[in-house]
Amino acid sequence: MSLQKQHIMQTALHLFKKKGFRATSMQEIASDCRMAKGSIYKFFSSKEKLLLELLEERHQLMVESAERLRAETSLSQQEFFVQCTKFQLTFFLEDRFLYQEVNDLRLQGDDEVGACCHRFRNNLLHYYRQNIIRNYGAKIKPYAWDLVLIYHAMISEYVTLMIYEQKPLSVEALASFIVSRMDDMAAGVMRGDAPPILREEI
Repeated sequence: MSLQKQHIMQTALHLFKKKGFRATSMQEIASDCRMAKGSIYKFFSSKEKLLLELLEERHQLMVESAERLRAETSLSQQEFFVQCTKFQLTFFLEDRFLYQEVNDLRLQGDDEVGACCHRFRNNLLHYYRQNIIRNYGAKIKPYAWDLVLIYHAMISEYVTLMIYEQKPLSVEALASFIVSRMDDMAAGVMRGDAPPILREEI
């Protein structure tokens, strides 16, 4: 990413946090960057596109932080999974205004936003699958997508409680709790004889 594009994104992030997405204009972003508004449009076709790239960039930074943690420490697979879960919860909480704005735009029927949200969710679920297989081993692969949806649902519901209902939950305790429940689910599906619901071809 060019330094100029990075500067635009950081400026927009600051303004969106300070004033809100709707109250911030592309002209204000350009002025703060000391650029012509037309120059902004060379990088982003719309303010919505800028918002979407910010969301994706912030999530990528979270993933990179998790991978650095794994490379730099002697964490067990279990401990790493807990830390990844903690990073996910923190990402949604710290950048909730980005997530909320994007979700609002999606609900308004914006096709471009809808496509980007689909891509973001797809990447997120594949990342979850990677971590689940890494934690439980190749033997869990037939059940990986079922476990991904359960894991995703737990994170989503707890984050909803914390953001929209302002429940003061501990991220540290919650990450450990979610992973413990995933351990139970993984052990259960491996013990049982029921076939997976979400087979790989689905």
